[in-house]
Amino acid sequence: MSQRNYTVSGLIATLAGTAFFIAAAFEWHHIFREPQPSAQQVLTEQIKARKHLKQIYKAQKHYILKDYDQDGKKEYARFLVHLWQSVTPRGEAFRCELIPKRLGFAMGPSRAVDGYYFLDVHEPNHSKQKGTVADQPIDYTKQWAIAGIPSRMDKTNTLFFIANQSGNIYAKNFSSIPANYPHDPLSDGWVKISDPQSLKPKR
Repeated sequence: MSQRNYTVSGLIATLAGTAFFIAAAFEWHHIFREPQPSAQQVLTEQIKARKHLKQIYKAQKHYILKDYDQDGKKEYARFLVHLWQSVTPRGEAFRCELIPKRLGFAMGPSRAVDGYYFLDVHEPNHSKQKGTVADQPIDYTKQWAIAGIPSRMDKTNTLFFIANQSGNIYAKNFSSIPANYPHDPLSDGWVKISDPQSLKPKR
């Protein structure tokens, strides 16, 4: 009988302790979970993303003027990180520092800068109308393109960006990360963002 009482008492204590820790964990999560950003915070992130894309554009203009990777050709950087540190054909790293290191490595959600990360677009989706070529690789002696993607994919921010050698920046809302990015953003419903004011909601 004493053994049985001990077992039942232990079981009750174990269940009580488990319930306590579950409740405590739930309360901890409720208190310390990341709050949803305000509309102003989201707008600030979008304005900063545009600023970073402008910085990338200026860096690309410098990059093509010099054969940073020493391969005998003047081209735009194929990868964002090469605007910070390029690599020669011999595998030697060469520090360009045309953009900050933090921005150069902002190539995924965990490395996002100010709420956005940036993906190199190597094969933009071309119009499939007669006389055009679909999915033609970029000629880096003449072109480059990069997409700005929000690191927090929820209803608070679904605005994506595209920038290219033209110096123009385009934006469009998506509910998920698009598989393709257009060669001609305007023809695909993207909107040209001429200045930070263009990002503010219309009243």
